Amino acid sequence: MMVAEKVDKGFLIMEDLKDPQRPQGPLKELNKNAICPLHIAKLVMTKLAIFHGVWLSWLKNQDPPIIAGLNKGQLIETLKKSKRKKSDLKMCKVIFTGFEKQLTILERPPELIQALKAYWKNGFYENFVSCFPQSSKYVTLIHGDAWINNFFVNNDETEITFVDFQLMQTSHPARDFWYFLCASTDSEWRKNHLETCFETYYETFSKYFTQANISMTYGDFKKEFNSKRGFGVSMGFMVIPIMLNENPELNFSEIKGIRNMMKFFKETFVKPMVEDEAENIKEMNRRLLDLIEESHELGLLVPK
Repeated sequence: MMVAEKVDKGFLIMEDLKDPQRPQGPLKELNKNAICPLHIAKLVMTKLAIFHGVWLSWLKNQDPPIIAGLNKGQLIETLKKSKRKKSDLKMCKVIFTGFEKQLTILERPPELIQALKAYWKNGFYENFVSCFPQSSKYVTLIHGDAWINNFFVNNDETEITFVDFQLMQTSHPARDFWYFLCASTDSEWRKNHLETCFETYYETFSKYFTQANISMTYGDFKKEFNSKRGFGVSMGFMVIPIMLNENPELNFSEIKGIRNMMKFFKETFVKPMVEDEAENIKEMNRRLLDLIEESHELGLLVPK
């Protein structure tokens, strides 16, 4: 999806960010299977805050009134996403069913297993749609796919560049915030560094409040963003198995790939990991179990 004044035939020339001859220097990818380092996360938070703040200000003021030949209404129409129906997400049930069985085998507390089962029935979908414009007090344009594989950094890791904006859309800015944290970190990391992420993001985001006619203290900001944390939980269940998967036959680009993915879910998550399992599969399972236990501890599996 691209924002353009008109549809033309031609070539789209893209920059090779890893080119050694790149004038600003080559950029490098980050390890998608590793937990995001704190210094990178702070760069991400600052970049997201700038992106969200600039668009929040523009949506309020439309200065300039036209971008790429589109006014506010046309731009929003171009980038809006349809709100999925609950039935559209039924494929995710195999993940929950698998983990209910795995948690039973691991003899985890029955209340945890029951909470997970209840969350699928009444909580998962509600949290997933909680950042759509219809459910949000604050709306801006977001990246939409903010995880570690869509960032490039310079060699000394002091600057960050985002790529893959195909999911750019109107949403609550907390969607990018929690998407990144639930897809690229784990509960221990979040316990130690969440406050730093809040502070880093707010420091930059708040600079746009006057232009956007917003009055929000740091405490108000944390309360507002924490009210959307459930989105990160639901999104984590959906994207962690996709992001840490390295099998090209397991993808969502074709029907066969989707069927293979569903079969993989059914066979993988119903039991604890064996010793000789692939490392990325072990990490996938660990992070999902970790997310379940963290969410239960925080009361996020209980419908609001």
